[in-house]
Amino acid sequence: MSSNLKYLFFLSLVLCCSCGENSNAIPIEAPVLIKILCDVHVVEGALQYQKSTQKDSIAKAYYDQIYQKYDIEESDFITTLKVIEKDPKLLEELYAKVLIELDSLEERSYKRKYKKK
Repeated sequence: MSSNLKYLFFLSLVLCCSCGENSNAIPIEAPVLIKILCDVHVVEGALQYQKSTQKDSIAKAYYDQIYQKYDIEESDFITTLKVIEKDPKLLEELYAKVLIELDSLEERSYKRKYKKK
């Protein structure tokens, strides 16, 4: 299991369990981070259907594409995840926006798929 996947699962647990807040600035600004997290969730969904022997190498390729698309380093992404996991309020705010974006993406996809010709 990739380290990024572990962090994503951990983030959802932190939302429910964490008590403290951290005022550290995140390396990746929130609007960009929301887009990145949306892409990460799409990737993780796609990886669910991959054979376990291929999953790690495919995950690495997908994540590398995300890093390249947003011109970020993996270390910045990991650092950002570590910072936001310590701030439940920020985490909740970000993921509320991520969910809105994912719902919008799903709706647009559905409309394209079933568009009347």
